[in-house]
Amino acid sequence: MYFGDLFAEIEANAADEPIAPPPPAPPAPGAGVLPFELAVLDGGVGVTGTGEEERVVPTDTAAATAAAAAALSQPQPTNANLQNEPTQQPHLVTQQNSQNQQALHPEASGKRRKQELHRRHSKRYRDNLGELFSELEQILPQVVPDCKLKTKSQIIATSVSAVKQLKNEVSTLEMRYVMSSPANRARWVEDTVKNATVIQDAIDPFMRLLLGLQSWKHAELWMRVGEPCLDTPFSLRLERVTSATDPSRTRHAHRFLEFVKGSQLISFEAGDDSLVGRIATSLSPEWLDLTSEQALTGFKRGQLALSCGLCVCFAVPFLVRGHVVAVVLFYDNTPRADVLARVSVAQDLASAIGNCYGALHAKRSAGNGSAT
Repeated sequence: MYFGDLFAEIEANAADEPIAPPPPAPPAPGAGVLPFELAVLDGGVGVTGTGEEERVVPTDTAAATAAAAAALSQPQPTNANLQNEPTQQPHLVTQQNSQNQQALHPEASGKRRKQELHRRHSKRYRDNLGELFSELEQILPQVVPDCKLKTKSQIIATSVSAVKQLKNEVSTLEMRYVMSSPANRARWVEDTVKNATVIQDAIDPFMRLLLGLQSWKHAELWMRVGEPCLDTPFSLRLERVTSATDPSRTRHAHRFLEFVKGSQLISFEAGDDSLVGRIATSLSPEWLDLTSEQALTGFKRGQLALSCGLCVCFAVPFLVRGHVVAVVLFYDNTPRADVLARVSVAQDLASAIGNCYGALHAKRSAGNGSAT
């Protein structure tokens, strides 16, 4: 080997004679990486190989000096060589270590991923929410003039108020459209029935329209139990309630809740002495003053209604193809005098909805029968 020849030459020459360095060996594969390192040993300086070279430890100082000089005469790595060296090994080691840590601690790795996803989602949510608040700050002054928007709570409160205001304006426009002409009224009835799958879906817009059109405070829908059939006794049960305002914010909120819950627990038979039972048999609207003692004898929930502040009631039947399917009751907390005009409008709309729904239902039934 190379170092063996070097030591043989040193032993052949005198100790004081200068030692000529041997010619440099050709660079081995992977040049640029030192194939040795200097180590201080007990006998002097030694050369320790890092590849396949043998570990050589000189026994005297002269040999050690010669070996060191020979080692220093080897070609040193340049910057170009260092730049050409592959630099992916540390990255591979780091990636391997990371994979090993994930394999050893999968729960910790999964927890970190969840935390990162949660952080990103929270940031997106905050950014979107901030954009919405900024948009509301620009829109609300156009809808609600002179509004204060210094805090987010004021922005939310103003937005709720604006939505209610717009909803009331839409209802007002709808009422004006419906009542503007018989043609518009017929078109509204047709659209309402066309979008309804059951009769309740057609009666609900009627209730909301009358609440806004005639300023009623509360409405009840009493539906017939079972399929309509001639000469068959039937009963009616409360199915839906609608109020012009939120009853929970009125001064009679607790009593009003009792009134609704109590009404849900009872039913009326057609032809009995109750208001709902009479309307189901007479097929005619009826106006009732709840403050008179005579009226309370035919209205079993009269005292409870009075405790809620309600003082007048109006009932109208709904007929489909000649059969009573429902009775709608409207309530108000203010006495009324214009009875005839209001009764006429409600009766005309209820009759038009019932007739249109009956005709559309018969058409659908005939189509389904021919298809089968």
